[in-house]
Amino acid sequence: MHKSMARGGGGGESSSGTRRHQPTRDGDHEMALRLQKMMDEEAGYSNHERHHHHKEYPIDSRSLGKAAKPHYASSRDHATPYPKEIQHALDEVQNFTAGVMETTCRKCDSALMRDFNVHRWFKQWTSTKGQPQPTSICSLTCPREECQALTCLGCGEKPRMGKFTGKIDGFHLDWCCESGRLFAIWSFLCEYDNFELAEQDRSQRQVEQSLRQPRQNDFTSTKTQGTGYNLAGGFMHLPHLINTETVYFRKADARTDAFLKQIFSFLVELLPRRSDKSKAAPPALASMIELSLVQDRIAELLRNDSLQDITTRGGLYFAVFELFERLGKHPGTSYLIYEKRFIKKQSNGLFEISTSNDLKGKGKARASHHLTLGQGEDSTNSSLVACISKLGIQSEALLKASRAVKSEFRTASAQDLLEVTERIAKLQLSMKPHSGSGSKSDKEMTWREYNQKYCMTREENILRTVDGRLAAEASSWHHSKPNRIKRLVTEASEMETSLPPNIFVKVDEVRPDVMKCLIVGPEDTPYEAGLFEFDILCPPDYPQSPPKVIFRNTAQGKISFNPNLHADGKVCLSLLGTFPGPPESKWQGANSSILSVLVSIQAMIFIPNPIENVPIGFKGTFKTQIGMSESDSYKSHIQTWTVRYAMLDWLQNNEMRKGLWREVVRAYFERNGRAVLKVVNRWRVANMLLSGFEWELANALQAFQQNRR
Repeated sequence: MHKSMARGGGGGESSSGTRRHQPTRDGDHEMALRLQKMMDEEAGYSNHERHHHHKEYPIDSRSLGKAAKPHYASSRDHATPYPKEIQHALDEVQNFTAGVMETTCRKCDSALMRDFNVHRWFKQWTSTKGQPQPTSICSLTCPREECQALTCLGCGEKPRMGKFTGKIDGFHLDWCCESGRLFAIWSFLCEYDNFELAEQDRSQRQVEQSLRQPRQNDFTSTKTQGTGYNLAGGFMHLPHLINTETVYFRKADARTDAFLKQIFSFLVELLPRRSDKSKAAPPALASMIELSLVQDRIAELLRNDSLQDITTRGGLYFAVFELFERLGKHPGTSYLIYEKRFIKKQSNGLFEISTSNDLKGKGKARASHHLTLGQGEDSTNSSLVACISKLGIQSEALLKASRAVKSEFRTASAQDLLEVTERIAKLQLSMKPHSGSGSKSDKEMTWREYNQKYCMTREENILRTVDGRLAAEASSWHHSKPNRIKRLVTEASEMETSLPPNIFVKVDEVRPDVMKCLIVGPEDTPYEAGLFEFDILCPPDYPQSPPKVIFRNTAQGKISFNPNLHADGKVCLSLLGTFPGPPESKWQGANSSILSVLVSIQAMIFIPNPIENVPIGFKGTFKTQIGMSESDSYKSHIQTWTVRYAMLDWLQNNEMRKGLWREVVRAYFERNGRAVLKVVNRWRVANMLLSGFEWELANALQAFQQNRR
């Protein structure tokens, strides 16, 4: 006997109440989202607006370069607070749900949806897991005891059992017709939104509770302390970035991942297949996906910077990739993948949106109660294709690097990692639109574009160029712990897209535990516009122990550029174990990385007032040397050293100018020479120590340009 859903999904209270999808006060995650937004904008595609159901995208990579992407104008309808595209989507979904809600029993004409509750419907349906007979996902039983007739909510007729079926994760799905399938998709999307809103409410309460609890920090040596950042879960906590994104999702946990995988798997089974591409999708299908929170969740998952985390959560991510591909391969849903997304500032979920009469052009005040979109420049966010582009770059880099150390990728965990990266690389290749204008040459690139392209590179014999102490230590090692090289290759691949601006890293192709780094001094600091070099060596037990880092711009051991950068090259950070600090600031093998070290150096050592890095216990000694009232004098000395050893040396010292960083140095001064000179001239006004240096720098830059010719 076939199973069916019982009496209007169980009846009772409304589906979602008044919960709203809105920003959180979780500072760390907000900062992570800020960085992700900035990265999305850097990788984003042009913001052509969409006309939902008359626009098709190429189906495979062979035809991607042939199809020209048309431009459609977009404007907001004065009668509604929404762009025409969203209002059109609202109309389609509401028309569909209005028909469903009016469905009556095919025998006695009793109302079927009067007390419908999505969560009860979902819970009762999922209770059929493992049963051999298919379960109708588009029909309800009449609530009248004397009737009990089964009616399809799509066509209003007796369900035709067995006509359309599917199996996924122990569930045997059955739907009567195309409209019945659309009802099932709508129900799954509504249930997802309800789950997401409930999770966000719970998270918000936790955040508010934590904000009411005062934070204590017993280690207060200085303002910055030189401790360092730990980048857990692939998110970078950088306080100087501006938040332009409001979509917030709780951090991963097993319960959430299992639910997401289940929902995504159901959607994949129900969505039109690639073989159905000649068959028009129901008009409301793409609209309901766009209005739900699922599209934003997919974007959040695809922006994950950690291939290691993605591999650990492989079950969920393979479902995400399948859903991404299914949407992109059908003409009726492809714009959901290729077009920029409208930002939802606030949402009460798809059920409230699609069943409410408040959204039918009756004014902004009432409409915003259920759905509020961003305005102006904050109205759209990057496409899903743009979100996966960085993972594609990482995956290609890891696959290439793994071929050089094949023996390190034979374990089960390494094979899992390769399986994930191969899936991402193939998916990104098949879905990525090709630009007809071609890529820019290096000479045509701006400095920012050059930095993005060459921020992480692999070269031979880097071991020969590092500090002699590190080279000798590295040469004495004959064994490496299991998975160490795999971890290093993975970290290097992730840095292809995760490095902050103005940082370059070179990794030895044969010895990925040996690296060099070049950091451009941040603006508004005495290090501004200088080029600062570091050597990095990861110990045999990495990542249990932190890497060893040596600073190279010391004038052969004469200059200490910072209280945390000693003349002997020592770099003082609690993250490296070379500086005292609270436990949370120290190296944690599971969360810390080379990237976290570089971010810490850039953000916590190269600061506007370097004297703040002096520990309180040493302030007295430091005061006798330069005087606490002479902080400006100390900065003046650093400015002078920056010009001498982080600018002029790169232009005048042949060994440095023509060394490992020659291409980066050339690109830097070609594009930034005038800006560098302006910095020095600005410093010169208040810094008498720089007298004459501005002329020497101007002549060195002129000679550099002439030598290029």
